[in-house]
Amino acid sequence: MKESIFITLQKCTVFEGFTPEEIREALSMVSYRMVELAARETYVLAGMPCRYADIIVEGEMIARMSGLSGKQAQIERLGESMLIAPAYIFAHNNEMPVSVETSKKTTLLRMRPSELKLLIDTDERIRWNFIQHLSRID
Repeated sequence: MKESIFITLQKCTVFEGFTPEEIREALSMVSYRMVELAARETYVLAGMPCRYADIIVEGEMIARMSGLSGKQAQIERLGESMLIAPAYIFAHNNEMPVSVETSKKTTLLRMRPSELKLLIDTDERIRWNFIQHLSRID
């Protein structure tokens, strides 16, 4: 994996306070893969389940919500280093409330929720960072 990806992952709240080498070491304990999405590709539609723990390592995504009239409102821009939908990864009802698509070519670091759980269970800092991330209200 390119060194620049580890630099980007340092900015991800899950890996806050980690060096690139510590991130590399943590990821060596789990299965993950890199997924490339083309520009304007649908990532997920509202109502579909959140199946993965994905971190944007390159590119950008846009979350949109549809109104009753069918018009879409942009809710959020998701940039590099963002963990997508962290509150839905382990939720019992993990249906996404918004549709998400790429705004440009995007690369994701993809893990199954069970692999993120392994990271959380193995590294206390990752566990705390994940809890802190879920606790932010902004």
